[in-house]
Amino acid sequence: MLALGLAAGVALGAVPVTTTSSSTTGGLQTTPALSVSIALGASSYKHSARPVVLTLTLHYEMQCGQPGKGPLVVALPAQERVPATFPAGSAQVNGKAATVSRSGTTTLDVALPPPPQVMCDVIGPGSLKLVLTKVANLGNPARAGTYGVSAHVNAHAFQAELQVS
Repeated sequence: MLALGLAAGVALGAVPVTTTSSSTTGGLQTTPALSVSIALGASSYKHSARPVVLTLTLHYEMQCGQPGKGPLVVALPAQERVPATFPAGSAQVNGKAATVSRSGTTTLDVALPPPPQVMCDVIGPGSLKLVLTKVANLGNPARAGTYGVSAHVNAHAFQAELQVS
């Protein structure tokens, strides 16, 4: 497990997930590994706390620092208390207001900003930061424990654990 520092000053375990892509160059096939990771944080790790701010930071290779078309899909633990709808101001993606909706009991779909019409060809490491604010009215599970959170965007999948005390 890789320990990552969070904005709140709390360290949580994040599980790096490896995906692969293939390309053919001069008759030789190469399979470079692309490492992706997730950092997960909450404003409170106390069981039954509500509302809490939940922050997910996804690190993966992006074109020109753009996260891609999306959507970002986040699967929260079944025990997480998730409202049926999300008012304006519930979510931010990379510091800008974003639209979030619930597509299952605890699965969220987050719209990503559209990519610019003209983009460079640079592929490099980038970060996608989702903040679900207190306005979202998320609530921690009623019992202390370790709960899995997963996310995927485009062809990248992420997993992390949320530890509730």
